[in-house]
Amino acid sequence: MCKFEIGFRFAHVNIRSLTPKSLEVYDIITNENLDFMCLTETWQRSMTDDCLYDASPAGYSFISQTRSRRRGGGVAIIYRSHIRVHKLFIQRTPQLEIVSMKIKYLRRRFILMCVYKSPRYNDIRSVKKIGSMLKGVRSLDLPVIITGDLNIHLDDLSESQTAWFNYYVTLKGMMQNVSCPTHVAGHCLDVVITASRNVEINDVCVEPPMYSDHSLIIWNCKVKQIQRQVCRMLRQRKTHRRLEMVV
Repeated sequence: MCKFEIGFRFAHVNIRSLTPKSLEVYDIITNENLDFMCLTETWQRSMTDDCLYDASPAGYSFISQTRSRRRGGGVAIIYRSHIRVHKLFIQRTPQLEIVSMKIKYLRRRFILMCVYKSPRYNDIRSVKKIGSMLKGVRSLDLPVIITGDLNIHLDDLSESQTAWFNYYVTLKGMMQNVSCPTHVAGHCLDVVITASRNVEINDVCVEPPMYSDHSLIIWNCKVKQIQRQVCRMLRQRKTHRRLEMVV
């Protein structure tokens, strides 16, 4: 029988430059006892920047994706080192910056993605890239958690980008778990998207913007234990070394 006994604690914030705020992120992780801290707009220019090392408490590791050619962007996930993860290498697009991992912990397996879409890409084509991303990650046939800043006014149902986003989320059997404003301008720009009945999200807390112009979002998540028969089937499948997007 599947069980929900083990839970994880997550957070996401668009930090808008991690370097001057690395100690604040460090405090968030320790004070909230987080298992995973997802960051967008780290403004990390190279993999040798110290900001992620400074933001990671003892016993934590991180993976990241930098933006080196222009200012802004950058995504990262800081996570507990004892949790077994495998970074998924995703085909990049100009519209989306993504860092993604497959997590395996005590017979729990799921995908975690942190996504950033720049506001400079505000057309329908950019939302179709999100649709392609959702299609690709769903093809892995594992529970999925996607968080990040999409720079779409998800609260405004009259906007075409919002309509297309909702269409793709519904089409892929997913759910957006944040509905209140996450930005100082009063719009909902940030997401916590889940897929599969094997993922249970609760206690979603959207704090007033403090560290940047975006809210810090914290939530708890439980992932069902994989049955032994399913574990055997998964071991027989070819390991996915690369997640290809249709672009």
